[in-house]
Amino acid sequence: MDVAVLEVGGSHATAAVVTPGTWQVTEVDRAELESQAAAAQVVEQLADAARKLPLANGLAIALPGPFDFATGVAWYRGQGKFDQLYGFDLGAALRTELGIERVMFMNDAEAFAVGEWTAGQVRGVERCLGVTIGTGIGTAFLADGRVVRDGNTVPPGGELYKTKYAGKPLEDSISARAIQRRYTNRTDPEAPSARKTEAPSARETALPGARETEAPGAKETAAPGAKETGALGARETEAPGVKETAALGVKEIADLARAGDTVAREVLVDAFTDLSSALQPWIDRFGVTSTVLGGSISGAYDLIADALTFPATPTPDTEHSALLGAAAHYLRTT
Repeated sequence: MDVAVLEVGGSHATAAVVTPGTWQVTEVDRAELESQAAAAQVVEQLADAARKLPLANGLAIALPGPFDFATGVAWYRGQGKFDQLYGFDLGAALRTELGIERVMFMNDAEAFAVGEWTAGQVRGVERCLGVTIGTGIGTAFLADGRVVRDGNTVPPGGELYKTKYAGKPLEDSISARAIQRRYTNRTDPEAPSARKTEAPSARETALPGARETEAPGAKETAAPGAKETGALGARETEAPGVKETAALGVKEIADLARAGDTVAREVLVDAFTDLSSALQPWIDRFGVTSTVLGGSISGAYDLIADALTFPATPTPDTEHSALLGAAAHYLRTT
């Protein structure tokens, strides 16, 4: 049974068909998405993309959080995307709009990891980990291909971004905005962005009922239902060679590092050294034997590989893996 899948980010929606067995992904369309539009408009944009797919068997959707993936209710707030969907039942709206009975949602970082386990860099590995870096950090710990979110061997919900590092939210140290800020601080300390005090991560404050729990080497904040954010890539603004460092994303900073910018290289190495320090205790606890890297991290792997204390392999295509993983999960739960 072929599976119709949408992979949704802050600026796009990719529609594809996944064929089980061969796990071939056939992209049907990749459309721009106005994620800050009103809820009705967002629904119509997603429905337009989905209508290009064969929907007789339903629809699988991989997208970022904060989102209640079981009920289909969105909880985005202060994310720079989908803010008009806060508290909105996206699942019910799409089922009605498309006239179908089943719409399944999956966290995009988890979809990426499951896709890589199904037919990628960690195929068939008993205990593995997927890590994506982009707007934020996404993690998924897999045991025999199934996501583990509970227990003391994984971070709260299996999501590393909910932890703290050096007394601050982890994403203040490792994320696209954190890397950008580090570079600005080093190259232009008088810039407004360099002087700005970092506010708590929006994902930590998006939902009520946050609680603190102790984990290896760090105090963690877990917000029930909050999920990882679009972690499938760096900022898309191209600005090689531009003086305005605030416009630079991970890709641009990596390009500068490859061109000989020592500050850019140091910033990336420092950020991923922090990631390694924060992640290694969980790798040891869970017994991870293989790690696959996606998002911006995979594009900068040649620059930061030595900063990692664990064996890892970058993926050639994060989006492809997320589509595949969402389809694989859909088939398991059918």
